[in-house]
Amino acid sequence: MSDNTSNLLLGLFMRHDFWESNNLLIGEDYFEAESKKIYKVISDAHSKYARDLTIEEVEALLWSNNPLLTASQKAMYVKLLQSIKPVIGPDVAEEVLRASFREHMGQTVAQIGMNLIDGQEVDLSRLRDLVDKYEGGFIPDRELDVLSAEFDDILEYNNEKLPWTFNLSNLDGMIPGIGPGNFGIVFALVESGKSAFGISLCFGPDGFAEQGARVLYIANEEPAEATRFRAVMSHTGFDEQRLLTNRHAASDMWRRIKDNVLFHETTEIRQLEALVKKHRPDIVVIDQMDKLNINGQFARDDLKLSEIYRRGREIAKKNDCSVVAVTQADASADGRTSLRFTQMSGSKIGKPAEADYVIGLGKEATDNGQDNLLRYLTVSKNKIGGRHGRCIVKIAPQISRYHL
Repeated sequence: MSDNTSNLLLGLFMRHDFWESNNLLIGEDYFEAESKKIYKVISDAHSKYARDLTIEEVEALLWSNNPLLTASQKAMYVKLLQSIKPVIGPDVAEEVLRASFREHMGQTVAQIGMNLIDGQEVDLSRLRDLVDKYEGGFIPDRELDVLSAEFDDILEYNNEKLPWTFNLSNLDGMIPGIGPGNFGIVFALVESGKSAFGISLCFGPDGFAEQGARVLYIANEEPAEATRFRAVMSHTGFDEQRLLTNRHAASDMWRRIKDNVLFHETTEIRQLEALVKKHRPDIVVIDQMDKLNINGQFARDDLKLSEIYRRGREIAKKNDCSVVAVTQADASADGRTSLRFTQMSGSKIGKPAEADYVIGLGKEATDNGQDNLLRYLTVSKNKIGGRHGRCIVKIAPQISRYHL
């Protein structure tokens, strides 16, 4: 940030009302080394005294907090303090803010570009974050409004019905629906029917698509074309052979929901974010979430997975949609009918910590190796309905459909 802009901002921050409104938006990283030290003195003083400050007071605090400054350093700070103008009108303050945000954004983008040219590894998600932050203009949304404490407002929110319900009544009895901003996790062992579960919830009878939800199904467990075909079977109830011999009937049935369904195959979380932003779905199912790639350096795999799931929750909140992540259970789930969220593969705490609800899909171990087609749904985390428990459903694997 230029010296002029920096000095103007420091002058604005001398006013307690301005500091209260903007200190969460503009932090130390906006200022160079010397100005950063003055900003910290001003910020600490506001926290302690809660009133407007004078240049003389800031100078006195600067000396008392930094007793080891040399004479030449003090002279430099005196010159800097003298250039700060503490009295600026609100209209000018708004313009200074816009200028500072523009400058900060431009410098950040330029630095990312230089790092790319130099061949350095760059986390391009920083660019996405900048675009999201400044999309509405060059002053980010302060997001400092508080919720109403009016009793009627509280009851109205609590009584709002979630728009999309599970098409399994015993599961719906525990989780009474999902809606914008919700993030949930479904997990099971390999070959237990977790993909079929996601497909059935979305495209089966009375599923999300039939309820009118616009569904984006992300497939990276199998080709998206295969998932799409399974979705048709789940909706119509026709297996592959019957689909081929009843094309017209199946087509008529599929036509009822086809405008509500979207399929895509990706392993890039940035592409996923772009897809959601472009198509504005009501519900996004990611099968499987753990296979998404994300930029950044992570000391351990579980930390990487935690960040992937945090981004999944962020997608739900930013885009007013409901996100359902499908993932694996660990080996302890083998033959178990009750699966708790601690039995997820890869991250025992980080992944479930981001979720509003977690559904574990278990099945019995059988002596003869034959699948009895019973599946046990355990809700081990539930911030939506509050109820925990287990229910039993049946799977029709040949048509990727679940039923009671």
